[in-house]
Amino acid sequence: EDIESTSDGETETIAVYKVTLDNDKIIFIPADQDVMAYSEDGEIQSKLAEALEPGDVILLYSHEQNREMFDSVVQRTQEISGVDTRVISLWKTALKSLREKYDIKNPNSLRAYLHDLKHLNCQKTEQAAKMWLKGTTLAPRDQIDIETLLHLVEFKNTQFVTKLVHREIEKTRIFHRVLGRRLREKLSNLIRGENAQMVSSEPLEREIDEILEMAEPTAIREISKDITFVQKSDVKVNVLG
Repeated sequence: EDIESTSDGETETIAVYKVTLDNDKIIFIPADQDVMAYSEDGEIQSKLAEALEPGDVILLYSHEQNREMFDSVVQRTQEISGVDTRVISLWKTALKSLREKYDIKNPNSLRAYLHDLKHLNCQKTEQAAKMWLKGTTLAPRDQIDIETLLHLVEFKNTQFVTKLVHREIEKTRIFHRVLGRRLREKLSNLIRGENAQMVSSEPLEREIDEILEMAEPTAIREISKDITFVQKSDVKVNVLG
């Protein structure tokens, strides 16, 4: 049930997806949040909340834990992996503009999106193009496709920005691969009933292991198809994004 804001502004509501976890816990994930999701194919991907699927493993951490400590570890991993977060933020702004221009849930808008891509000589399949718009993947793998999406939202200095985005996305994918590998090892240990702390000599792996020590990996059982609105205070669990 949707909750409306009161006229005096005391009740702040936000758009969320309702997620039921394997442990029967129900959480709310803000609709505009990027989430690190580990799927059965063994890869970590950055997805929008609406692109999450049953079976995806997400990393949760509660407000009781030290938020500043968690954020500082995440920041250190980005520094070690060399990712320029300003460029990633710029790319996410472009994607937000793309989703404001084209609504994947509106058949006419989706057709217009696919038509515009074809007009710009995009050679990828409709399925791949839909994944970009839905947010199932952080970015296209090919530089030419990143440039095409930037053209769709009339981004300035497209060629220059495309090179920057492609470079930083590749660094991000390296980070995701290491995170996915370490998470897979942690999940294997949990399945075997082993809770020994993982030890690595690699700086990036050590920082990632610290993230995994603070976070609780949990599988999604079900996610709502539609957005709902809840009080901001009801969003009690943070998800690694």
